[in-house]
Amino acid sequence: MRENRVKKLLAQGQPVIGSFISVNCPDVVEVMGLAGFDFLVLDLEHGPMCPWNPV
Repeated sequence: MRENRVKKLLAQGQPVIGSFISVNCPDVVEVMGLAGFDFLVLDLEHGPMCPWNPV
């Protein structure tokens, strides 16, 4: 099983940095992951909807 980096950092008393993503775009998720965030929360239930990119 892969090590849970967030749990390990929290157990050591270290901060973790993350963000909410509320847009329906896989590219944004990829860029945020590559940016070095420790975690991302995907919440498309409460995000804005637009006519050119429906959920």
